[in-house]
Amino acid sequence: MAAAIESCDGRVEQHQPPLTEVADATIRPSEWEIRAGNPACHSCISIHHVADAEWLKLHSPIQPQRQPTPTEHVWTLRKNGKEIDCELRFDGESYGWECRFLHNGELAYGQRFVLREQALSEAGTQRARLATEGWTVYGRPEA
Repeated sequence: MAAAIESCDGRVEQHQPPLTEVADATIRPSEWEIRAGNPACHSCISIHHVADAEWLKLHSPIQPQRQPTPTEHVWTLRKNGKEIDCELRFDGESYGWECRFLHNGELAYGQRFVLREQALSEAGTQRARLATEGWTVYGRPEA
């Protein structure tokens, strides 16, 4: 557990005790500070414990923002002002291809396939099924 140390002159410092001292349950937080070589006037030091997660947040490197995986648009169908999109996404050799269906821009469901051709086949099957229910290709009626 980390500790925030406030000295009598108002300075606040963060201190993470060494792991060897943390493992020894008999050491009190005030002893961490004495071993760390803080000022001799220990009577004027107050120790405020800081949760490890908070300490790590303050001292960890900034992670780069996650980039979304690019997708390939396959088709868009419309019916009564609603829209269904189909897109393919490649998630790498280990995961294969995902055929994703979005209802009005929100992911409704998806299915993974080893090969791209299998994912395209699923997209074609769903497009044919939706066409029988009255959905039309964006901009023109389904033939």
